[in-house]
Amino acid sequence: MYLLIAVLLIDMDSVRATEQLNPIRFGIMGQSPYGFFSEAGIPKGYLYDIANAVLEEAGFLQDTVILPHKRLMSALIAKERNCSLFASTPLISEQNILVEPIGKSVRLGVLPRAGIHLNDYEDLKSISIAVARGVAFHPRFDNDNTLNKVKTKNYYQDALMLKRGRVEAVAGAIGSHLHNLKKIGWGADNVGTPLILTELPIWLVCIKNDLSKDLIGRLRIAVQSLRERGAITDIVEDYLGKAHGELQ
Repeated sequence: MYLLIAVLLIDMDSVRATEQLNPIRFGIMGQSPYGFFSEAGIPKGYLYDIANAVLEEAGFLQDTVILPHKRLMSALIAKERNCSLFASTPLISEQNILVEPIGKSVRLGVLPRAGIHLNDYEDLKSISIAVARGVAFHPRFDNDNTLNKVKTKNYYQDALMLKRGRVEAVAGAIGSHLHNLKKIGWGADNVGTPLILTELPIWLVCIKNDLSKDLIGRLRIAVQSLRERGAITDIVEDYLGKAHGELQ
């Protein structure tokens, strides 16, 4: 019994020591091109790389994990992870500290197959739209039960379904959808003009009531430094190409 208690105390001390040594613990959503694993099992993604660059710039050890959306949200609530990179949706802005924008915005909306014209929101009601798990970006679209939304696992599955003709459009971040479509051999000629519903900047965010003002300040300065010398743009362009990597 005493041995068990001693082991538990040692484990707790180990956890506390790790948190003191490395207080910033990033979680990145598992969605290509934000965060994903290569065929060799290597973690990649432009938000994953930016998170590690911020940690290095701020003088912290790299501690970034890629998690499915629902698991990431749970990890942030439980304080297992305390920082991330998200588009500044109303929900994200309400629940977290917005530390600093990284200088990259995402256009969010619906991207159709070639030959389908989306002139306004009402045109969405006549087509089938793939929506990946965890994707929420526009209150009207998110809560509209009259639309024919087909739930999928991720953006890559969206791309496959669009190519195979199982849906007529995909919803979410337009640049990311184009990235995934390119991976399966589709280009600009295969898609129509997207209906943009909103455009949001990506922010470094941290959970409330966990980090000191000093730590938040170090993260803010790190993002500013990376952004101003073009390092963030370089990372994004490595994944999305120059047109989508430019700061907006």
